[in-house]
Amino acid sequence: MTLRGLFQLALVVICAVLGLMIFVIVLAKVVRERRESRRAAMIAEVRPAVLAALESGAETTIGHFRGHRRAVAESIAIGLLPKLRGKDREALAAILQTGGILDQAVLGIGSRSAARRQRSAELLGTAGYEPAVPALANLLEDRDADVRLAAAQALGRIGDPGSVSALFSALEARRISANTASMAILRIGDQGSAGIDRALNSSDPLTRSIATELAASDPELAGVVLLAGTATVGDEVLRWQAQQVAATLPKPVKLVLSWNWKSWKWRVNIICA
Repeated sequence: MTLRGLFQLALVVICAVLGLMIFVIVLAKVVRERRESRRAAMIAEVRPAVLAALESGAETTIGHFRGHRRAVAESIAIGLLPKLRGKDREALAAILQTGGILDQAVLGIGSRSAARRQRSAELLGTAGYEPAVPALANLLEDRDADVRLAAAQALGRIGDPGSVSALFSALEARRISANTASMAILRIGDQGSAGIDRALNSSDPLTRSIATELAASDPELAGVVLLAGTATVGDEVLRWQAQQVAATLPKPVKLVLSWNWKSWKWRVNIICA
């Protein structure tokens, strides 16, 4: 074959390849648009049923959907969940629970995919799903920082008082930040006071410091003696923190430092007048 013939053959092959590529791209675009069109039509069909279930409180209103329609109904419900509060959110969470979505999310906590573990924790926290608390507490030891953050935030949203100790343990091990721990515990509220009390005597200065702030933020503490924690000789962090907390309390206070000869540590007390 002559050089000219080879050139013409190469040109034909190139044109054929380019034509095939264009065909594949156009076909993929058509398939994607048809898929998006079908999904939009499905959402328009399913969304009223989800809203009707939310309004009526009937957990089985969307139970008749099967296959793709059921998946679309569940995705709509999951998308609405963070936007709702109070009874509306409880009703929507009940719909997800009845559909088995929350139980699937609990199983998702054990996934090999960090992204799925994170999404599962976020969904369970947003839904306030209390049965997931033990699994979320274990997730505070996850190797992925974003997953640990999602687990801590979920525990705060659920509000189980038993989570406070797990959050402080994660803080002591520096698996979550001080800000993450304090925000989650603040969301749990007064019910977590027992865990805060235990953290006041932690051997970790940062944990004692955060526990002091959280304890002093409770308005019910006015008029009582608050043990702010213990400090080793030379540990000025806790005493400085106690002074900062004392300045924010609604009533006059004074700090009393006493030496514990058995533990060989300073004991800092905030006394509210």
